[in-house]
Amino acid sequence: MNLLKTISLFTFLSVAGNIFSQNVTIYGKLDKSYWDNPNVIAYTYDDYMSYSLKKLAVSQSDKIGMFSLNFEVKTTTLVLLRIDNAE
Repeated sequence: MNLLKTISLFTFLSVAGNIFSQNVTIYGKLDKSYWDNPNVIAYTYDDYMSYSLKKLAVSQSDKIGMFSLNFEVKTTTLVLLRIDNAE
């Protein structure tokens, strides 16, 4: 009976990451006097040992500088925003 409970708990925890994932939306407005329709890119660290970046979403600002990024995360995640070449 204990083995069955352990297997059930392990199964639940292994799929919980996919069950509880969330959609994230980041939106904002860029200063048009400084930026001229740049790409806004959301990154996270794929690996904290090598600090390799994983691209989450890309958006281009519109003519008034508004942008919106939509992506899905499974856990609390550090997100870096890159506007053209600035981070």
